[in-house]
Amino acid sequence: MICRAGLMFLVCFMMFAIDWSEAQSKTCVFRNKGKKFDIQEGEVTSIKKDKVKVCENGKLVQKDKSEVPTPYKIGCNGCMWYGRVICEGNVVKDLHSWWFLSKCAGGKMSAYGRSWLEVSGDKRFQKS
Repeated sequence: MICRAGLMFLVCFMMFAIDWSEAQSKTCVFRNKGKKFDIQEGEVTSIKKDKVKVCENGKLVQKDKSEVPTPYKIGCNGCMWYGRVICEGNVVKDLHSWWFLSKCAGGKMSAYGRSWLEVSGDKRFQKS
């Protein structure tokens, strides 16, 4: 009788452990600039006017903004840039301020200047 109870306990424990580990490892695959990133449960990959794309149960799901708690946790340790996720370390060319480049670092977009040679060689540059 004791052996049977021990076996039942062991089977229940193993089922719980497997179920718990699956719940902990639910991630989504997010592609950004040709690279794949593992996004954790609850992280956001896109923000639109009234919708948010969030990782839920291993899939990227679009939800209303009111359904997702703020502040949003951005996937791949990235930044938001005009409603899109830019992953950590990526550089963006902003066409409105072409003499600067925007880089995602530490969850914030920061501008850094291009060299004079790059700016003067650009066809948008006009000598006064």
